[in-house]
Amino acid sequence: MSTKSSTKEPSKEKAKATKKTGTKATKTVVKTVKKEAGAETNAKMLEKQAKEILAIAEQYGVEQNFLFLTTFKRYQVQLSILNELEKKIDESGALVTKEYVKGRENLYTNPAIREYNNTCTSANATVSILIKIIKSLRNGDDDEQEDELLNALGVK
Repeated sequence: MSTKSSTKEPSKEKAKATKKTGTKATKTVVKTVKKEAGAETNAKMLEKQAKEILAIAEQYGVEQNFLFLTTFKRYQVQLSILNELEKKIDESGALVTKEYVKGRENLYTNPAIREYNNTCTSANATVSILIKIIKSLRNGDDDEQEDELLNALGVK
């Protein structure tokens, strides 16, 4: 009978160790749950934000502009790439090992981190271009609408 209670309730020392460092299995389960929930949430969230931005852009009359459309599409692709890179970094971690001919392993920074940073820089530049396009092409002089669209893009 004492065996059942010990399996249901971990010892105080084990509980403290788990709280401080967490077990590998627990971390794996948490990562898996976050990935599954996060993938759906991120995709839906990005789609919702894109629709909102396009709806606001329609109010300005810039939604049919070739430069706006192509730049906005490029921005969406960059966000999609960033989401995929985040997943890969979460899966493999910040450091990766490479094994060479003699069986020696060397530790390297995950190359996905470099690509993630480069894509972030490109996405930031793309947003800057979108903002310039919106400011130069907007039809109305209503500053409230401008604030709404630029806020949707993350600019005040």
